[in-house]
Amino acid sequence: ILGIVFSHGRFTEKTLAAFANNLGAYRAYAESMVNMLSETQKLRWEAMQSQPEFQQVADIHQQAFAKATATKFSIDDAAWFDLATARLSKLSEFVTVLSDELAAEAGDIKQSAQNQLVLLTALLILLAIVTTFIIKKMIHSMSVSVITIEQTLTAVASGDLTMDPTQVTAEAGQDEFGNIARAASTLVSQLQRVIGGLSSASAQLAAAAEESSVVTAQTFNGIKRQQQDTELAATAMHQM
Repeated sequence: ILGIVFSHGRFTEKTLAAFANNLGAYRAYAESMVNMLSETQKLRWEAMQSQPEFQQVADIHQQAFAKATATKFSIDDAAWFDLATARLSKLSEFVTVLSDELAAEAGDIKQSAQNQLVLLTALLILLAIVTTFIIKKMIHSMSVSVITIEQTLTAVASGDLTMDPTQVTAEAGQDEFGNIARAASTLVSQLQRVIGGLSSASAQLAAAAEESSVVTAQTFNGIKRQQQDTELAATAMHQM
């Protein structure tokens, strides 16, 4: 727009309004962009704004607004074109560098996200393996406890108390089934002690009965001998 203005030597109301709108939009865009830049990029932007091309353009913008439509400009439109072209070239270079930096940052973010995804996937796989192992161990412990309890109770019901109580709890876990298995082991131990006590008492009773039988037989034999002796004595006395 300024090229047209400088070629005619002044602003018209239409070109002034268009120039004001374009300049306002540029400044709003530049301010918004600067707010998104890093500190290093902001420093580069400020350094670029202090270069002669930008300072001269800023001065011309100020003169244009100051004179507006009241005064004819004495600025060569060809010189303005060269100055504006140099300024645009600087801006283009800045945008290119900024785009490359943003692309590199995006690549770093993508790589970081991929690494985190791989790590998360590995953690999930590890968690699944550990969970599966724990579940299998729990199921195995429960199965062993249930089978052991069933075998123990079946043996007790059939009168077989020859099992080793420690084998009942050999693979019992720390869950409810393990507690039942330990209770079953305690039951077997108590029954074995009771039966053992009864067996011992029965053996002692049998021994006592046998001794009593022997004593009774001996007593009977003594009485029989005495009876025989008495009969012999009576016979002898009768004969006398």
